Amino acid sequence: MKYPPKECVKKYGRANKIQESILYATFDILTALSEMRPKVGDLITISTWKLKTNYDLIVTPIFKNTTKNGEVHNAMSLRAEIEYKKALRQYDEQLQKQLDIIIQFITDCFNKEVDNTNHYDYFLSSHYASKIFWEFQNGEIDAILYPSVRQSLTLNNIAIKPTIFDLNYELDTVEESIVIKVPNKESKGWNMNGTGISKTFNNNLIIWS
Repeated sequence: MKYPPKECVKKYGRANKIQESILYATFDILTALSEMRPKVGDLITISTWKLKTNYDLIVTPIFKNTTKNGEVHNAMSLRAEIEYKKALRQYDEQLQKQLDIIIQFITDCFNKEVDNTNHYDYFLSSHYASKIFWEFQNGEIDAILYPSVRQSLTLNNIAIKPTIFDLNYELDTVEESIVIKVPNKESKGWNMNGTGISKTFNNNLIIWS
C-alpha cells in the first residue's frame, strides 16, 4: 500500500537510490495505471490517502519542460516556471545562465525515457533526488513533484519521504480490480472488473466489503 522497506530496494528508481525507500504516488487513476502498466488478468490495488494533520509539504517541483511542440502541456510545470523566472531576476545575468543550464539538465534527467530492463537509466535522477531530499535546505524538503514520463509529461507524480508520509497521511479507501482490457489502437483506456472496495481498516488489516 505504501513503500518498500529500504533493505528490499534493490534497484535505482526515478527518485531513489538502492536501499533508499521513497513513497511514489500520483493524483489520478489514469496516471497510476500508466505507471503500473498492468496486463490483462492482473489484480491491481489502488489506495487513496488523506491528510490527517495541518502540515504543508515542502515540495521541490521538476518543471523546466513546460511545452511540447510549442503548446503548454503541464499546468504545474508552467506555474513553477513563472515563479522560477521571478526568483531568477535577483541574480546577475551570468549566474542566471548557469542556473538555467543546471536546472534544465536536472529536469531532463527526471524526464528521461528509460529502458525497463536497465535500472541504471535512473542513476542520474536518483542522484539528484537524493541531494534534494537529504542535502538541500538542510534536508528540509519533503517531496519532489515531477511530470509523469508515462503520461508524456502532461500529468504529475510525487515522491515523498516515508517518515513525512507516515506522520501526516492516513489510508482513506482501497479498491481492488482485475484488468480485463488494456490500451490498444482502438482505445487508450483500461477496462477493469472491480473485485472489492473498503474504507474500513483495523490494526493494519483491510476489512473488505
